[in-house]
Amino acid sequence: MKLSSVIPTEDVFIRVEESLEFIYCIFKEISPLRHDYMASVEMTTIHMFDNIDRRKLLIGGLVALLVVIIALILLWLFWPKVKTPVVVAPPTQPETASQIFATATSLPPVSAQRVQAENSYPLGLKQLAMAFAERFGSYSTDEPIKNMADLEPFMTANMKNSPDLQTDNGNSGIFSGFSTKALSSDLVSINANSATVTVKTQRTQTLGTDAVAKTFYADLLLAAVKSGNNWMIDAAAWQ
Repeated sequence: MKLSSVIPTEDVFIRVEESLEFIYCIFKEISPLRHDYMASVEMTTIHMFDNIDRRKLLIGGLVALLVVIIALILLWLFWPKVKTPVVVAPPTQPETASQIFATATSLPPVSAQRVQAENSYPLGLKQLAMAFAERFGSYSTDEPIKNMADLEPFMTANMKNSPDLQTDNGNSGIFSGFSTKALSSDLVSINANSATVTVKTQRTQTLGTDAVAKTFYADLLLAAVKSGNNWMIDAAAWQ
């Protein structure tokens, strides 16, 4: 082998030098880009950690606020309440018998107008006339004389034996019923043992099972006699 073939020539050195310069230029161009990339990565990491710190602070603040609210609620629930004292009134003493009789005897006397009204139209007679008229005018074909049987204790023997009260109208075949309400009563005449009273009534008649009830007004004339301290009805007639 010749020595000249092993030793590099000047051309080789020139090519190697050019290659090294080319590589140096490439690294020179890449170096700023690498620096910018590293700086960008560093800033992104810093921002990411800043966001994480802010989230932690926000969550921590919310948790602390919730704990304070719960503590206040528990404090309000379990704080001892101030009870208002209840004042109990002392028991009243029951009235004695002497106090009751003293109150009864201290009632105002009956007025002269009331005495005159009672003498002119006795309260017992008025109540009897109103109640008698309502029951006397309420009956039906199903029980045509039941009202009379109920009123017998308030009738004289003369009225009990009246032929009009012995009539039975329950066999006509058509249902008929009356209900009567006493509205007022007027004293027509009175003496020591007898009186005549007119009772104004409102009557409702039902004819047939499906018929519409009819309402009308009628006066009942009552003749009353006094038996002892009680009044009795001696006759009755619709006007």
